Amino acid sequence: MMVIGFGPYGRKYVIDFIRDKMKFSEKTKAILELAERWRPSVIFWEENASVEGGEHIAEVLEKRGWPIAPRREPE
Repeated sequence: MMVIGFGPYGRKYVIDFIRDKMKFSEKTKAILELAERWRPSVIFWEENASVEGGEHIAEVLEKRGWPIAPRREPE
């Protein structure tokens, strides 16, 4: 997981990151902690591990009022 900041001239900066194997509950907690710390304008996440996990994360973020990226429907 990482927090990316956008600067002038389209530059991107890694502001914070977590590299660890986590259960879904731990991932959700970590995402919420990063969101509280950095107050992002939008939250994106990679759903390659499990669609079920991504749905859970989206539900938790929406309930707490965090802005999430639009979800793409599978083709």
